[in-house]
Amino acid sequence: YDPDLEFAFSSTEMPRLASLVDQPGLPGGFFNLKGRINKTGSEIQLNDIEMSLDDHRAVIGGRVVLERNFGGSDLDIHLEIPDLAAFGGLFGRPNLPAEALVLNMRLQPEGEGLAFQVTKTEVGDIRLSLDGKIADIKNPIGVDANFDIHFPNEEILYLATPKLKYPSGPLSIRGSLVHDSDITSVREVRATLGENAVDVDGTVSQRGEFELDVAARGPDAAEWESLIGTHPGNVPFDVAAKVKGNAKRIEINDVSAVVGKSEALGNFTVELSDITRVTGDVRSKYLNVATWTETDEDEPPAPDPNQRYKFDDAPVMQITDLGVEIELDFEADVLDLGESYIDELDMNFQLRDNLIQVKPFSFRDMRGALLSGGLTLDSHGARPQLNVDFLAEDFHPLIGAKEGQDPATLPSGDFMISLSSFGQTKREMASNLDGVMRMQLGPGKLAPSAYGFLMTDFLGQLFDTLNPFTETPEYSQLDCAVVAADIESGLATIAPIILHTEQLTIVSEGTIDLNTEKLDISFNTKQRKGLGISASDLVNPFIKVGGTLVSPTIILDAKSTVVKGGIAVATMGISILANSLAERYLSSKDPCGDAIRAVDKREAEGR
Repeated sequence: YDPDLEFAFSSTEMPRLASLVDQPGLPGGFFNLKGRINKTGSEIQLNDIEMSLDDHRAVIGGRVVLERNFGGSDLDIHLEIPDLAAFGGLFGRPNLPAEALVLNMRLQPEGEGLAFQVTKTEVGDIRLSLDGKIADIKNPIGVDANFDIHFPNEEILYLATPKLKYPSGPLSIRGSLVHDSDITSVREVRATLGENAVDVDGTVSQRGEFELDVAARGPDAAEWESLIGTHPGNVPFDVAAKVKGNAKRIEINDVSAVVGKSEALGNFTVELSDITRVTGDVRSKYLNVATWTETDEDEPPAPDPNQRYKFDDAPVMQITDLGVEIELDFEADVLDLGESYIDELDMNFQLRDNLIQVKPFSFRDMRGALLSGGLTLDSHGARPQLNVDFLAEDFHPLIGAKEGQDPATLPSGDFMISLSSFGQTKREMASNLDGVMRMQLGPGKLAPSAYGFLMTDFLGQLFDTLNPFTETPEYSQLDCAVVAADIESGLATIAPIILHTEQLTIVSEGTIDLNTEKLDISFNTKQRKGLGISASDLVNPFIKVGGTLVSPTIILDAKSTVVKGGIAVATMGISILANSLAERYLSSKDPCGDAIRAVDKREAEGR
């Protein structure tokens, strides 16, 4: 018997019919169902089966074969919903968008699987076309598909990542998936957002393994600042890499990145377990990092009136708490810092179980001087160990350069620092610090404006007090400078500091006790001859800095300080540089040379 049935049914009381068909929660509204069904052998023909609920409408046509897992069946489905929000409200889903939906779909069972074709999908301004095949309906992992999806803007991205900021513009995703055995090939997948594009090709297995070629490009890297966590500059970018791995290990090889004029190559491995381990190497011919350090100039935080120590009792960082281990080798032919640059940078950075290490570390400054050193913080023992070494010969201080200044006009010299300490807290580290610091500079021009970021209110007050001139020139002519400090068990002894400029000679010595953080540093100033400056211009030829690191103070005693031959002599109240030291350096034609010889002699005698 092959029936041929034409039917029509309508109702405005669907919720009341729910109890009859044991389907609670049927929607309200006007429901209408009509169409024709006929059967021939094992095939059922659906002729324009139309179902509507208020203004929402669905039409189904085609045939259903009742054997061979429905093989040979062919269904066409057309869906029109004028307002998704209103439609969702009928079913208790009030959060759908107030957009129209139009859908044309074709379904064709094939063997154990299902072929599908979505020829038209529109949700407001969203467009979707999709065709492909599910190999096995019972295990719908392997999918062959061609897809093309268009969104009018980037708003849908904020549903998954609301805290990030994306470029503005239409969003589209298109490409193909091809399934073979347990492997799905990702072919020519491209996602675009505005003028930005990401391309992906490769394979993904049902075992969770993947091997993909990924490339991304765009006109303005700064549009992705919130994603990469730094400001790369308003420059075009082009990045590509080969990514393969699984849930436990990811290899990112043949990384090639061009951002503006910067370029870098690299390889990385990420191992995912209880601790994430990252290893890799980066090589660059030219890398501009000047924009990376640009930050909004926020107001500095107000000082804590209850703070007693600069180095408090906070524990030294326990590296095991970070949950990540990193080892990176980094090389750069040129590292552009904006107002200056460095060459031949070579460093190894390690962050692993109880260890932070930057060693080796070397580069050349913009005049070719070699600077090298290393830093290690080892927390394997009961008390973390700190070691810092840095050596620079014939170097030019980068922070003293004004934008556009000829590097040849900068002073050059040698700098050495060697420090070691141990302790569980920052305070213990400071109290146990041992080491030496030496610096000597020759003649050159320094731009006071380039040191602005170093000037706290106190340092600004101190230098204003030392300097008798009311106007700051564009450049200060430095004849020479010497700094020598020895640190033992947290007591830093400065002996001496010499600053010999075109206008002034400043001599300083004293102590910084990191155990108590008390300061006891004296400064003595003498004007250079032949500059038309009278002794009375040096209102404060003798200054003492006292107080603590948290609350330093400048101590003046004008009534008890007289000037004899341009050398300050205290008559009461304030400890001052020994007369022998003042006479040795302030009266010398070569104060820096005398200081260097005195320090060398002290070191030779082991003092």
